[in-house]
Amino acid sequence: MRAHEVVDQAVEPTAGLVDQREDPHLPAGDPA
Repeated sequence: MRAHEVVDQAVEPTAGLVDQREDPHLPAGDPA
């Protein structure tokens, strides 16, 4: 369970950063 929690926390913020990088066409003012 502990390993799953760490992975979950590490994946959530990472996915957000990667999302912005993968979508450079989106406006910089858009948090999503």
